[in-house]
Amino acid sequence: MCIEKHIFVRKQILISLILIYLLVISCLHPTGKHQESTPLNQVSNGYQPPVIPLMLNSPEQKSAFLVEHYWDNFDFKDTSQLKDITIQEQIFADFLGIVTQVSPQKASHGIKILMNRAEISQNTSLFFYRMAEKYLFHPNSPLRNDSLYEKFLELACGSMVIDSVSKFRFQKQYEMAQRNKPGHKATDFNFTLKNGSHSMLYHINAGLLLLYFYNPECAECKVIRSKLTQSKLILQLEAKGLIRILSLYTDKELNLWENHYSELPGSWINGYDKGTVIQQKELYDLKAIPSLYLLGGDKTVLLRDATIEQIEGYLQFHGKVK
Repeated sequence: MCIEKHIFVRKQILISLILIYLLVISCLHPTGKHQESTPLNQVSNGYQPPVIPLMLNSPEQKSAFLVEHYWDNFDFKDTSQLKDITIQEQIFADFLGIVTQVSPQKASHGIKILMNRAEISQNTSLFFYRMAEKYLFHPNSPLRNDSLYEKFLELACGSMVIDSVSKFRFQKQYEMAQRNKPGHKATDFNFTLKNGSHSMLYHINAGLLLLYFYNPECAECKVIRSKLTQSKLILQLEAKGLIRILSLYTDKELNLWENHYSELPGSWINGYDKGTVIQQKELYDLKAIPSLYLLGGDKTVLLRDATIEQIEGYLQFHGKVK
């Protein structure tokens, strides 16, 4: 059974990211003529992040410097500091806040620097990999980022200090991360309609196709369904025949799906996964529901496990609505 998604905010982490943003911006306005460098911040346990050279003037230069040098003053040999989870999460969250401000190449480089230094021992490596899993992979995390976490997974799979049991779990996650990535063709699957007829994903003819994996008794699924049926933008595209929605029930209790069938809009394609093949073969990553995928006309994945807001933003940015 999939985990239901709940929207929540980790105030400490969000405040931390806001502080990072404000501090980086403030570095653009040195107040003293004799200032040689600008400190980013100092965490309460005495850890001192790197000092930004004054010669670096633009936000891009400052962020690039911080990503590369963020861990220069962190003592990876001192494993006792890892026991203070709250402080270490603050330090790690600040790092993620910076990583998201640079190019994918620079972000990847910064993550590699961190994990190469953490390779000093298995305990240290696993500490940071589990932190990355918590904040970048967990479906409820406000900092979730599949592309950044994939880089951590890639490094974990090649680690020389992690035991085979821990590495196997990361390898499985990495394999799932390769499936249905944006820019790649979506995995085809069969689905069954209420009248017993069968069809396949690739048989649906649509300029845009929105996949909605759900469970009818999942509270967040009901919230997302309500948002979909009330979205003026999506309704407009539906009316013009520019987008279709396929709602798919992937669990075993068929009676549950049938009992709630009338709650689904008649304009949608409403089906179920007979035999729960999608879950058994792990065709899609459905560790949490609801899950939304936006596909192009050729079934290329445009957005994976996206929010309604991300989908609407994509449609507006790409001029799908006039």
